[in-house]
Amino acid sequence: MHNRILTFAILFLFSILFISNVYGWVLITQTGFWKDVSLTNWHKQGWNEGYIEWQQNLTDFNGFWIYIETLKWENWHEWYQFGILSIGETTNDFWVKIKITTENGTLWVVTNFHGKTAYFGLISELHDYVGASINATDWDEVTLHHPNFEGYDFFKVQAWNPPNVQIFILNEDGQAKVYWFFDIPDQENKYAYIQTFNQTLGVNATVTLIYQHGGQGETQGTITQSFTLPSFPLYEMKGKGTGPLGIFNWLTAATDWGVIGSTILACLLIFATFVKLSIPLLGIFAFFWIIDCISSAVTHGEPRIIGDMVMTIYDFVRGLWQTLVNMLSALWDVITFWS
Repeated sequence: MHNRILTFAILFLFSILFISNVYGWVLITQTGFWKDVSLTNWHKQGWNEGYIEWQQNLTDFNGFWIYIETLKWENWHEWYQFGILSIGETTNDFWVKIKITTENGTLWVVTNFHGKTAYFGLISELHDYVGASINATDWDEVTLHHPNFEGYDFFKVQAWNPPNVQIFILNEDGQAKVYWFFDIPDQENKYAYIQTFNQTLGVNATVTLIYQHGGQGETQGTITQSFTLPSFPLYEMKGKGTGPLGIFNWLTAATDWGVIGSTILACLLIFATFVKLSIPLLGIFAFFWIIDCISSAVTHGEPRIIGDMVMTIYDFVRGLWQTLVNMLSALWDVITFWS
């Protein structure tokens, strides 16, 4: 009797392990540093890298859905990383990579949240990059695209892209399709980005799921995934930006204002640095100029030289004061105009 119970217990445990290995996610490898990571969440902190990979085999594959919800995203930089003209910029990346291999071929789907800082941390951005391929042999061969988020607020959406996205991978109308649905602040409709391939995914599938991070910062979030597809959310292919904001969005789409803005800001920073370094030298020059004027007046017996010196200093201070007053007056006019 005891032997039969022991035998059934061993068979039961073996069956659980067998089912888990065949039909559940199996951890393949984990490297690098994670503050916390599992199938359902991640937490990266610091200046480091991390990689984790799972795999699952299915005989009835009908699609895959995953929802990435970012709870925290901070881009970090050190004081010496000045980030001017792309020199010394810092990056902060999180990738979700999906590889689906079926009897009909292999599909790679890559989603990259790319944060960066520039200009001593004054600029901090988050951009989304997505891509899929049926020809790639590895994820780094997948061409990533940056959705332009046309028609949405520049500062809320275009400069800091939405870090929450649903991904649907499925067969539809005789084609394999990948949908990315990005959450847009303050509205129900999602922004959709779609890629389509002229072949379908088979039912016998090996699905590989990879989370990876790198760079400087702290990111944290949750990930929900299922092989049972939920309904599509309400979505749109572009925003409804109108008026001055719509014109601004049109200008940003038509012109590479990022390069122009970076160049202008770099010039301003160089000028400010030059002024900062010049002020002590100007003080030294002014001191020696005053000494020279006084000594010349004494040597040549010309008090007029000292008078000219005083008037020159007076004119300079008055001009500086008048410039400051004009700037404040112009600023006040702008404030009262828009109030």
